[in-house]
Amino acid sequence: MKVRDLLRHLKEADPDAAVLLYLAPYVDASEVDEIVQVAVSNELWTCERHRSEDGRFDKIYYPAVAGHIAWVE
Repeated sequence: MKVRDLLRHLKEADPDAAVLLYLAPYVDASEVDEIVQVAVSNELWTCERHRSEDGRFDKIYYPAVAGHIAWVE
């Protein structure tokens, strides 16, 4: 996706909203690919923080109502 396409998708979004990139749960950042879809949602989301064995925190996001559809930061 080109920047112009992303901007077009986000033009109606709240400028103070959080931007999340969907990755499969616990995927390594080196395995990411080009963004091909943008979804602007007004749903409430839950964020869970989990400390890994190396001491860093993983954040898992999912819709508060729909259940565990993970968005990992």
